[in-house]
Amino acid sequence: MISVRATKFNPKNRDDQGRYLVDEFTSISDIGKTYDNHQLTPQLYILNEDSYVNCVRNFMTAAGIKRMWISDLEDKRRLGKCNIDVERLRPTNVMVIYDGMSVEEENIDKIVRLNLRELIWCKLIDDNGSYVHFGYDFYMYIRDNSNSLNLAIPPQGIFYEEIASPYE
Repeated sequence: MISVRATKFNPKNRDDQGRYLVDEFTSISDIGKTYDNHQLTPQLYILNEDSYVNCVRNFMTAAGIKRMWISDLEDKRRLGKCNIDVERLRPTNVMVIYDGMSVEEENIDKIVRLNLRELIWCKLIDDNGSYVHFGYDFYMYIRDNSNSLNLAIPPQGIFYEEIASPYE
């Protein structure tokens, strides 16, 4: 079993207590703000989301997972939090989402994006107990019970740290 925290945050930028020392965006609501002298645009935000989607897809492929199940769903879409035009760039228009829903590999991107955009919160699990959990501030946790996740080669824009999910 392999458990990792998968994030955009480089572990080299953490202090001895694990605090992240670099000012980076942590939410979709940060679009338009400036970090490290660069404005976070919708396009740059989407590139970041794409890294997370690729991470989950790579994990599913490596582990031979064809579908995952939604668990512990909190649907916040009616709150209308995502009023920035990222929806035009990468739509997430999933009409019905419910606890226990099966999500096929080809549709996993929408669930990942909805979590990152803080419109839903859920856990994704497979039949063998592997999972993807979403935390706050672009933290994502993966447990691979097949031991097929290659820790040496995370997708571009993602870093792995061997840490179990606090949402277990």
